[in-house]
Amino acid sequence: MKTIIAAVAVAAATAAAGAASAQNALGGSYVGIFAATSEFDSPGAPDVDGQRLGFAIGRNAVTPAGFYAGFEFSAAFSNAEGSAEIAGTGVALTIEEEYEVAASVRLGYAVNKRAAVYGKLSVRSAYFNLSAGPFSEDDSGSTLGVGFGGEYALGGGFGIALEYDRYDYELNNGNDREGSTISLGIRRGF
Repeated sequence: MKTIIAAVAVAAATAAAGAASAQNALGGSYVGIFAATSEFDSPGAPDVDGQRLGFAIGRNAVTPAGFYAGFEFSAAFSNAEGSAEIAGTGVALTIEEEYEVAASVRLGYAVNKRAAVYGKLSVRSAYFNLSAGPFSEDDSGSTLGVGFGGEYALGGGFGIALEYDRYDYELNNGNDREGSTISLGIRRGF
């Protein structure tokens, strides 16, 4: 519930600042697609590596003084997978990341009318499949993530963003999965 209240507060603040950003190429609503790396490490479990492909919708605002704020909702599908033999059994434990959803807020500075740098805080939920021999189990977890990034407005309503995120999932089965992503996306303002 606190997450929803925070997202609504950021949305309201961003909407209120929208008039100030009308003359700035970074401000306004957008939709986008992105590609990302996906890495998870966990003591005693296989490392999981792969790629994600996702989509996002969000809104940015830039004040006349150059302060940048935004929020975004995203979903990504993943092919990240890792496998290792369970000691002495000849059976492989395989972990696959299926997808992730996230809501994030960004605060930063517009270095000019086309480029901004920012820090990022996100609430994320990931879904995994764990299998060993004939047994399979779906698992999920949620976490807070932190990151940073930059955005550049290309013109014609298009922009690109490069971001790094770090997070630590506590899965429902008790496993701890530390993860990170590097993503590159293209956005279209509307």
